[in-house]
Amino acid sequence: MRPVEFFVTRILREKRACASCVEQGVATASKPVRIAPKSIFSDEVIIDLLVNKYCDAVPLYRQRAILMRDLGIDVA
Repeated sequence: MRPVEFFVTRILREKRACASCVEQGVATASKPVRIAPKSIFSDEVIIDLLVNKYCDAVPLYRQRAILMRDLGIDVA
C-alpha cells in the first residue's frame, strides 16, 4: 500500500505585452473556473465529498472522521 501524497497545484498564467499596441497594455490569461472560488479545497476534494455523501450514502460527520483519521485534517 502506498502512503498518501500531498501536492500543491501551481497554475501559471502567462503575461504578454505588445509593443505596437499602446491601448491594450499587458494581457494576462484568465483564471480557470472553480466550483467554490475562495475555498481552500480543490475541485477534486469537493467532488469527492459530494459523491461520497450522495452516491455512497456516507454522512458528513463520518467523512470528517475519516479525513481526521487518515490525513490528520480537521474539516469544520
